[in-house]
Amino acid sequence: MNDHFLLSVDGNTLELVLDKELDREKSSQINLLLTALDGGSPQRSGTVVIHVTVLDANDNAPVFSQSVYKASLPENSPADAVVVTVSASDADEGVNGEVIYDFGHVTEEVKKLFTIDRNLGDIKVKGNIDFEAATSFEIRVKAKDGLGLSSYAKVIIDITDVNDNAPVIHTSPFVIGYFCCVIADLDCLKAFSH
Repeated sequence: MNDHFLLSVDGNTLELVLDKELDREKSSQINLLLTALDGGSPQRSGTVVIHVTVLDANDNAPVFSQSVYKASLPENSPADAVVVTVSASDADEGVNGEVIYDFGHVTEEVKKLFTIDRNLGDIKVKGNIDFEAATSFEIRVKAKDGLGLSSYAKVIIDITDVNDNAPVIHTSPFVIGYFCCVIADLDCLKAFSH
């Protein structure tokens, strides 16, 4: 008895007919035991084992291990510093199950500041990260299998401030006070000036 196959008998011809869809991820091998009995006396039988190998179809998209990844990154981090690693798996096998990573729809600014390793899923620093320019980034990443099925996840990167700016003192002209003296006696002024 098997849930996937039926026997179709037409005279002396017997056909094994697929009745229900197969799924390699549930069962990649099916073994059927077929026994034929004759109508003689004594009754004779013959048995054969039919091995069915279920081949893979690209019926599964990659699945990320998390729907949202969060990371914290100090500003001025060096180029090639790994920020976060995204990871996806695909239940299919062979080229159908090979996963590559890329950015989804992201801004040009994100492309200038970050890069993603297509094979490993490492998101790395590419450009100058400055807290004063942006305090966080939200990046959409894509995992795609060998034949084009894909899925997406979100990466949130919070930039932490580093004490990289010296204080600036701004001065403007100002008057502290003034000294005023009135001299009433001219002779005194002459004596004072000598």
